[in-house]
Amino acid sequence: GTNVVVKGSNFPSVCFCKFGDKVATATFVSSTEVHCISPVTHSKTIATEVAVSFSGNGQDFTNPENLSFLYAPVPVISKVYPSSGPWEGGTYVTVYGLNLSPASESLEVLCRFGSTSIAPATTKSLNVVECVVPLSESSDSMNSVVEVEVSTNGGIDWSSSGLTYHYQDLPVLEGLQPPAGLELGGNTVLVIGSNFHASPTLACKCGTTTSYATFISTDRI
Repeated sequence: GTNVVVKGSNFPSVCFCKFGDKVATATFVSSTEVHCISPVTHSKTIATEVAVSFSGNGQDFTNPENLSFLYAPVPVISKVYPSSGPWEGGTYVTVYGLNLSPASESLEVLCRFGSTSIAPATTKSLNVVECVVPLSESSDSMNSVVEVEVSTNGGIDWSSSGLTYHYQDLPVLEGLQPPAGLELGGNTVLVIGSNFHASPTLACKCGTTTSYATFISTDRI
C-alpha cells in the first residue's frame, strides 16, 4: 500500500504499473509523473525486490530503465525507553522492536512522536534505533501522551505498534530530609520538591551513583 512516485516522460493519461507480476492502476499527475500504489506482497517478513514496469493498455508492459521496488518487512516496536521526558524534548530514546533497519541505503529511518513531530533515528542494530525526542506538540505537558512509531523508508510508511511516550514537566528539587548521612550509604532520604511522577524507572542520583526511588506524592519521593 505504499504510494510510489514515478517520474519519466510521455506517460499517457491512462497508465498501469506492474510490481513483479501484480498489476496496479496508476494515478496520472502529468506526462512526466504518475503515482502507483504498491500491491500486497506474499511475504511480510523477508525483503523482496521486484521489477516495476509500465503500460498504457494494461497488457503490454515495459521497463527500459530496469526500475525496481523493494518490499521491506514492516517495522514493529516492542519497547520505548525511557517512555517519558521533558516537554522541551532533547531526551535520547531507544526504540526496540523488529525490522528497524533502513529499507535501503538511500532511505532514512525516522521516529515520529504524535502525528507530526518527526526526528531522525540512529540505527544501532537491525532491531534497535535511537532518536532524540522533539519538542512536544501540546501546550499541556502534564497530559501530553503521544504514540511513537518508526519509518524505515523516509517517512512514507510507518509502524502501527501504538506504544506511547509521556511528555512531563521536569522535576524540581527543594530539599532533603535528612541532608546528611553515613559515608557507607544505606540511608533512606526523603526528597522534597515538585513535579514528581509515579514511574517504574523513578530514580535518584547521588554524585555518580543512581538508586531507584519510591514515589509518595507529586512533591515527595
